[in-house]
Amino acid sequence: MTVGGKAATQEKILAAAFELFVDLGYPRTTMQQIADAAGVSRATVFWHFGEKAALFRGVLERLMRPIRASLEVELPDMSLAKQLEERVELTTRFVEDHQREILALVKWAAEDADLQSHVRSEIVAVVSRFSKALSSTVARIEPDGRDGSLLGEAIELAFYGGLLISILDPSRNSVERRRLAVLELVRVVQQLATR
Repeated sequence: MTVGGKAATQEKILAAAFELFVDLGYPRTTMQQIADAAGVSRATVFWHFGEKAALFRGVLERLMRPIRASLEVELPDMSLAKQLEERVELTTRFVEDHQREILALVKWAAEDADLQSHVRSEIVAVVSRFSKALSSTVARIEPDGRDGSLLGEAIELAFYGGLLISILDPSRNSVERRRLAVLELVRVVQQLATR
């Protein structure tokens, strides 16, 4: 099997596992179901991943890759105030585009004690990256002598609060209003910087 073939097979298995973990839940998904959905043998799934827990970690890594990448986007040709706004917009668009995956993470963190430590550590790492990006940008703006890291955390709390509420109230109007509320907070911070 070529390296490309191995990678393609792993990708098929991971995609199938993700869909089944979301639809059925991790505990109720079997390796045979994953193999059937991926169009490979059960032995192939075990050969690539060894065990169901390792397969889950692979699904989690695959799921987190675009989230990490979205947080690592460099914005060097913008003013700091514009960078702050763009950072929030990029993350907002990412959340909108990947809502199903994010809901799966929340579900897995809540439903299975064996998965919680893996999922929580991944979520905390991503939240930490977002927080650092916001806080460092706000701190460089130096808004009226205030602590930029605290203002960054305030924006982060508003953002994640809106995200959690959107799980309960996903209506387009409400989601848009919460997005605008976060951007209004960003604009207040920007105005503090121009005083």
